[in-house]
Amino acid sequence: MWRTRAFGDFWSYALVAEGAADVALAAWADPVQLATLAPLLREAGGTVTDPEGAPAALPLGPGSTGHPVVASNGHLHEEVLTTLSVGAEPAQG
Repeated sequence: MWRTRAFGDFWSYALVAEGAADVALAAWADPVQLATLAPLLREAGGTVTDPEGAPAALPLGPGSTGHPVVASNGHLHEEVLTTLSVGAEPAQG
């Protein structure tokens, strides 16, 4: 799997915001970068959630860690979430 790292993790989100890419996925999104990029993506008509479809939370405090993020152009978001959930193990609880 190829991953662009030249300009940091923000690059794939910037491509979605400008319309050059349809989807950006991150297993671990930096909370500080997400805090700046999520509003830009939303203003560009995109959608930013966790893999379950909940709005991407921004844990910005001491000890904050990243979390999985799905960003899309908005039109494909539900299809992407459905595709990601296929084969996922059900939550134990």
